[in-house]
Amino acid sequence: MFINRELYFAKPEELNDPFDCQLRLPDSIAEAKKIVEIDNTVTLNLLIALIQKTNEIESIFNNKGILSLSRTCRSVLMWTHYADEHKGLCIGFRQFGDIPISEGNNREVEICFCKYYPKNPIREKLIKMITNNKLETLEELRDYCISIMPITKHSPWKYEREVRAVRKKSGVERFHPQEVVEIIFGARMSNEDKQTVLNMLSGEEWEHIKYSEMTQYRDSFRLKKKPIKENELKHYRRGCFVMTSSTNTQINR
Repeated sequence: MFINRELYFAKPEELNDPFDCQLRLPDSIAEAKKIVEIDNTVTLNLLIALIQKTNEIESIFNNKGILSLSRTCRSVLMWTHYADEHKGLCIGFRQFGDIPISEGNNREVEICFCKYYPKNPIREKLIKMITNNKLETLEELRDYCISIMPITKHSPWKYEREVRAVRKKSGVERFHPQEVVEIIFGARMSNEDKQTVLNMLSGEEWEHIKYSEMTQYRDSFRLKKKPIKENELKHYRRGCFVMTSSTNTQINR
């Protein structure tokens, strides 16, 4: 990623959670019709028309590219799942509003906060609409489905505090070094791997980056972020791994 300066925007079907982005519009409508009895021809015709829009909606959605990010660096579970059991690292991009994509042609990137639901939100919206007899237009329902599908996740994922960059097409997108503002080493990351990263990012284009490492609280199951001082970084780059006493780590060479 650093060598090529590339980020990958995944297709919805490539996401690791098989329920992620898979709201299946016809099934959602069928389930809503089972739960709420429809005795209104106008409502029934609206749902039939929405089903007929399925191919159009899914075609727009399935071509999208999704970059999954997070608003937190302190999640023990995410370090375990996504960073090689705390032996990897976390990369901090510029604050959102400044989209972390700078050098590609697909510049229409939307920043979205994931929403977490215990149940299928499209089904629940249709049930509420039918129950209250407050019909929306076909276009309103179509736009709602397109907007909600890329950012819907099941409630157990809430701890990830996920933010998504969504663009019209999947694939690789180049980024500018200035978009990276921070590198956070995992609590179990080896000194040799830290040295490799620091030497890889030793060029002038990366010199603005701040470095930290995650450490464990002694009295709780939590992580805290500790900035790495400049003199420590120099030791890492030279391969002389001098750690501060707070980490209880011996000096290694």
